[in-house]
Amino acid sequence: MPKGRKSAKLLGQVFAKKYLLQSLIGEGGFGAVFSARNIETNQKYALKILFIKLDSVLDQERDLQYFQREAGILSLVQHPNIVSVFEIGVSEQNLPYLVMELVEGKLLSDSLKNEGIFSLSRLVRLISQLCQAVAAIHKQGIIHRDLKPENIIINGEGENEVVKLLDFGLAKLVRGERDDKWLRTLTGRGQIHGTIFYMSPEQCEGKKLNERTDIYSLGIVAYELLTGQPPFCGDFPLSVMMRSRNCAP
Repeated sequence: MPKGRKSAKLLGQVFAKKYLLQSLIGEGGFGAVFSARNIETNQKYALKILFIKLDSVLDQERDLQYFQREAGILSLVQHPNIVSVFEIGVSEQNLPYLVMELVEGKLLSDSLKNEGIFSLSRLVRLISQLCQAVAAIHKQGIIHRDLKPENIIINGEGENEVVKLLDFGLAKLVRGERDDKWLRTLTGRGQIHGTIFYMSPEQCEGKKLNERTDIYSLGIVAYELLTGQPPFCGDFPLSVMMRSRNCAP
């Protein structure tokens, strides 16, 4: 069954015996994220469901490993500018799920599209928060690898705006050789993971990464907020990669 039909079928249902799925927030490569209410406490959450079953065929195990890795990484970091995770489990339908903080607000990408470029004061305020979030994950030996406006949400208005960093599905532990070997088994040696406009040159080339790749991506985001577009654009991934290596912004 296509993911969209699975998501629609779950709406209005009580999932994992206590979460009423009220609306669909979004769908991705592995599953869907719902706005959910705990029927026991009345608290609202974002509930991410992976649309594979744990007893399914072996070629779906990689999806499960990605999901478990994201859940594990999020549980390592507690920070006001990073979405919090509260529960990891498997439903009665044998579907893995992740219960996260429900952040009301708008994506940074939508804000840029609808409101135009940011003032310098607003940019400094929001980017400084993102710097703190990135520093927090780096302190735990994690690199995000997919920093972009679509993975950042803004809550509040004016001076009270708060940003939250989302989506750690491509995040990587960089604590040692053991973690690197495990990740290469999961993602494939030398494969490219990320979003091309925000990727560092070494990430574009599938090379071994460290924390500097996130700092580069954060700079790209700041540039886009000031100018309205990333510094290196093109119709094809290869042209973007070449410009990021050889051209000035």
